[in-house]
Amino acid sequence: MATIIEDHLFQLWGGTEATFGAGPASNPAAGDAFDHVAFDPGQTPGQSVVPNAEKNGYRSMGPPVQGFHDPRAFKVDLYARGSGTPTTAIDAAFLLKAGGFTETVGGADVSYARTLSPATSAWLWSVSANGELGLSYAGAVVGEIGLQVEDLARLTFAGEAAKVSICDKTTIAANILAGASSFTLAANHGWVVPSGGAPVYATINAETVKVTSVSGVTATISGTFAGGHTSGDAVSPFVPSSRTVSAQTPVSAVNCILDLNAGSEEIAVLKWSATIKTGVRLLDKEVHATFRSGLIGERTPDDAARITADLYYTAQTGTSKLSAMFAAQTTKSVRASVGETSGNILRLNMITAKVVSPLSIPEADSGPRIGTVELAGYSTTGVDVALVTL
Repeated sequence: MATIIEDHLFQLWGGTEATFGAGPASNPAAGDAFDHVAFDPGQTPGQSVVPNAEKNGYRSMGPPVQGFHDPRAFKVDLYARGSGTPTTAIDAAFLLKAGGFTETVGGADVSYARTLSPATSAWLWSVSANGELGLSYAGAVVGEIGLQVEDLARLTFAGEAAKVSICDKTTIAANILAGASSFTLAANHGWVVPSGGAPVYATINAETVKVTSVSGVTATISGTFAGGHTSGDAVSPFVPSSRTVSAQTPVSAVNCILDLNAGSEEIAVLKWSATIKTGVRLLDKEVHATFRSGLIGERTPDDAARITADLYYTAQTGTSKLSAMFAAQTTKSVRASVGETSGNILRLNMITAKVVSPLSIPEADSGPRIGTVELAGYSTTGVDVALVTL
């Protein structure tokens, strides 16, 4: 019987895939790790009732294969922090790439420009804090990126994976000979690893293997075993021996600025939040083979990014500098940044932006009034929206 999982806190590793849905080229490593605030793993794999559009009905207890009709959603929330080294990408850079952002290394920073044709997909390997549950995601794309800038800045990546697999700590039910390419799991092991799906990584007596499929109690691995193992030996999700993550502190809301027209009109704001629609989604069918792209920018009403900023309302910062954007919906470039002027900084650029709601100014009992303004960036080329990290 599968082990009862006592602790569902997860450690995370991830990266980009060379082949859609294949997972990492090698075992997850220390340098693939990244810290997070919260992780929503979505629906775990297993047999379920799934829609069958061709037959205009439902097929019950469909095989647990993700990627055809039912991509699995996930969400990762993490503090925004730099890598600590100029020109070095942040730990979660692969999630930006899986959202269709292209990476450019500059003289002091790393920037990401949104495109309408994503170039890569991502894999995620997660293991519960007690090491007894492993979840594998492959063919993952990010459809929405959220930024929250209040006290400490946060990034939220919401996406979906074409393929998801699961493995629990259990035992082997038969001896394994050196050179074998498969092994036998204990009955009621709880593993779901469909052929061609996301691989899982398991450890037996310090030997790590990549499991590519499970049928019944038979697990097939990539390659062969280097040594032999005895029936009853424990098999558990693989955990890299160390985790290499950025030692930088999260970006604090210092110099929280909203710039108009490339900084020519600077507005100090109390806090801001933003949502970026990447335009990247998995197809309803055949998601194992292709992306749907270009959702944002092809229909005029859709905005690619939206910023909501709170600011003290005065004649200088609240009226004169925003008045042109209110007048006849004038378009301007907008840059929202947070962090120190150098070093650990996060910046969102929108080349084409407009005000989408009037400045909301609630009545104040005393002191300065705080207004809220909402700006939207519209994109037709993709590069109209970009993120910069240091």
